[in-house]
Amino acid sequence: MFMLSKDTELTTDLLRKILDKFNTTESKKRKRWKNYYDGKMDILKKTYKDPSKPCSHIVTNLCKVVADTYCGYIAGKPVTYTSNDNIDDIQEVINYNDDESQNINWLMNALIYGVGYELHWIDSDAQERYSQINPLNAIAIHAASLDNELLYFIRWYDVSDFDDSDLLCVEVYDAYTKKTYHCHGLVGALEFISEEPHAFNDVPVSVFYLNEQEESIFNQAMSLNDAYNELQSSEVDDYSSFCDAYLVLIGTDAEKEDIAEMKENRVLVLPEGANAQYLIKQSNDTQITNMLENIKKNIFKVTCAPDMSDENFMAQSGVAIKYKLVGFENKASAIVTNFTKAIQRRIELICNILHLKASDTVWRDVNINFVRNLPQDLTETISLVNSLKGSVSDATLLSQIPFVTDVQAEIEAVREQKEKEASLYNFNVNFDDNDESNVE
Repeated sequence: MFMLSKDTELTTDLLRKILDKFNTTESKKRKRWKNYYDGKMDILKKTYKDPSKPCSHIVTNLCKVVADTYCGYIAGKPVTYTSNDNIDDIQEVINYNDDESQNINWLMNALIYGVGYELHWIDSDAQERYSQINPLNAIAIHAASLDNELLYFIRWYDVSDFDDSDLLCVEVYDAYTKKTYHCHGLVGALEFISEEPHAFNDVPVSVFYLNEQEESIFNQAMSLNDAYNELQSSEVDDYSSFCDAYLVLIGTDAEKEDIAEMKENRVLVLPEGANAQYLIKQSNDTQITNMLENIKKNIFKVTCAPDMSDENFMAQSGVAIKYKLVGFENKASAIVTNFTKAIQRRIELICNILHLKASDTVWRDVNINFVRNLPQDLTETISLVNSLKGSVSDATLLSQIPFVTDVQAEIEAVREQKEKEASLYNFNVNFDDNDESNVE
């Protein structure tokens, strides 16, 4: 995490130092994590001194499997938002920005890079927008204080228009303005271009740190994945070297022409006392298989992710699966806690703009609800919801039902349905916000 004192001004010289430090340290780590997620692993660099020897580059990308498993489990089902107050204006902004897609991309960035950035802006239709920023091209700078207040956000992108000039645009956001610089390459001299205000009254960025270490979810499994790939590739190399059995001629000499003729005619002519036999490799397949299986188990063990391809895992009862998922759920819960904090800031930034439009919505009153993406027995869920009706608010109960994505809209739909049904029988119905069963 990049940190400064609250009273430190981000001058051009200091900005240059921060970019240089990122380029020499943080950038290398993040690029390596992205490469491993994309399957560009160290095994692809493998070579032998003997160019004639088979050299396989087999990639089994278990790092990607781990990241995808966490992403699907946490954000595979849409996040829902509830409140005792009317949050239609917030929900409208969230829906306008395709919230489900944004959340998945945000979480995936955090799982790969250890951090995810979401930038807010106002579009040409005066609508608030937000989107994910590639962590390879961005830096968040926090205050060196207990609250870790976000002081600045830096992002850069290519503006060379494919003319090979390597021209970059660097944008620096603080609580009130956006400054723009140009430079040639990330290490080039910074040229100040412009400064313009924004309306968010805060740095318009939400930062999602996956963990305190700011590490990829599969960081500890990368060396194990390397070992897995190396073992597979080496085994295939050895097999390829001996896939055609060697013919051994004992007690006789043979010229190349003689050997070629023997291969063509499939006949061996040997002098008396000579012998011929095939030399084949004796391999211990069981040992190799056991080593691969142990490495694979250790990858899922250190990441706490379940191996969904394990037939024994999927064949177990629901209760047994839940016990096996304890470590996975504990780690996922910690991620959800940090994710919730990041989404709360998103809603706070949304409210900052809504307040300019005379909205009185308070971001602290919004509850953020995650539903784990696992096969569920809907009968059991509905039974639980029905048993708690009257003891827990309808909004909270509806948020537990997987197929309800917009709780407030569902409550309104139920209200309208009851009013319509009552009007068919000419009842004078008065539905109070807190009691939908009042009939006069």
